[in-house]
Amino acid sequence: MKYAICTNCGRRLFKGEPGTRIEMDCPKCGKFVSVVIDAEDLHISSKPLHPDEPLQKQKVNATV
Repeated sequence: MKYAICTNCGRRLFKGEPGTRIEMDCPKCGKFVSVVIDAEDLHISSKPLHPDEPLQKQKVNATV
């Protein structure tokens, strides 16, 4: 299990397993992030994953 963190504000976004691919807006600061979790690495970017592959944007309920 790996944790994805917003690169702008530092909020923990979610935890995921290898194979996880998510695009979302940070619930705290609103910055767009895309996350890919591989077996050994976790990649966080502000760019969409692959424009030719449609992905579902997931909303995360934030509790502060």
